Amino acid sequence: MRSKAVRWLLVATISIVNVISPHVAQAASYACSGVVTGVALSPSGVVTVYSADAGLNAAYICQIGSTYNGVGPDACKAILAVLVSAKATGIHAEWSFNDGLSCTTHPAWDVLTGWYYGPVLR
Repeated sequence: MRSKAVRWLLVATISIVNVISPHVAQAASYACSGVVTGVALSPSGVVTVYSADAGLNAAYICQIGSTYNGVGPDACKAILAVLVSAKATGIHAEWSFNDGLSCTTHPAWDVLTGWYYGPVLR
């Protein structure tokens, strides 16, 4: 009899916690891959990538000379070199994300959000 009461109390407690606790949406990780169709460098040093089939329509990546979008200046130079190589060779670049977006919903002309890895040339 005692185990029934304990089980009922446990189920009731879990039910109450589920009702009153806020539900936190967890963003799923995903990767987008595509041909780099363009790379731009603004006068202020901002690197912009164009890869429509990867969902990156004019995405601001980093800035040479300062930390921007979580990327330091040296890493930005290396990323720029990788992007120029991808553009010159036509090799796909893959980007990994962890946010609430998808490969088709990254906003154009904006800082690339949720990006945690890449570009990886495939």
